[in-house]
Amino acid sequence: MNDCFQFGWGWGWPFGWLIWFAFIILVVLFIVRLTRGPVSQPPRDVGHDAAMTILKERYARGEISREEYLERKKTLENE
Repeated sequence: MNDCFQFGWGWGWPFGWLIWFAFIILVVLFIVRLTRGPVSQPPRDVGHDAAMTILKERYARGEISREEYLERKKTLENE
């Protein structure tokens, strides 16, 4: 009989270190993920602020009338 099968290692034992290395990396990544906390989300008003800024700029450049500016401003404030 072949001595490499004597202790139950079979043909995979030369690569056993690779499995342990991958396991350790996964554990470290899991711990880092837990300690970082939740992924921060941008505030919901960011889009509203950007839209209002664009609206003010277009009004200042004269691209839209006062009535159109007030109507769109009212629409943005209601959302």
